[in-house]
Amino acid sequence: MTQAPNHESLEAALGEIPIKQLLHLPRWLGPLTICFMAGLLPWIVYLAMTLPARSRADHYDIAWVGFDCAMWLVIGMLGFCAFTGRAATGPFAAVAATMLCLDAWFDVTTSQGQSQFVFAIVLAGAAEIPLAILCGWVAVNAELVRARAYRRLRSRWEQAVELARQADERAIAAVRAAITTLALPPQP
Repeated sequence: MTQAPNHESLEAALGEIPIKQLLHLPRWLGPLTICFMAGLLPWIVYLAMTLPARSRADHYDIAWVGFDCAMWLVIGMLGFCAFTGRAATGPFAAVAATMLCLDAWFDVTTSQGQSQFVFAIVLAGAAEIPLAILCGWVAVNAELVRARAYRRLRSRWEQAVELARQADERAIAAVRAAITTLALPPQP
């Protein structure tokens, strides 16, 4: 005869779902990023003082088309992951948000002439930045949505286990009643 699992064994099998999961990253990662920021600041100042205001690039068109193709691919992968509920939805959303912000920034700052500048501002304000905000929200909330769905699934599983336990108890009681009925001597 099998015994229904008790609540403790169920918890042990499922594990606990923390409300906010902490990433177990190497301890040196935080200090390394602070050092990188400290080293990057003088480089930014140097570039601001030494770069020319205007420069000619031989492969300007290839750079933009390549970047836009990469952004198109990342947004496509984000859509695929969102449709199929993949774990990579959050990371692809973060990359897409970053690329959209970069695209808006460079569209505006490299535009030539007033009409290109106005078009870049409108495109950034109406499409790129709002989509980047949406992607940023998805990146932050994708894991929360996933954990909430897991908790719902876990709750449904616990209900199914409880129903199975109750059915098992009813079946055992029915078998015992049948055995008791068969074992009783005939009544005169």
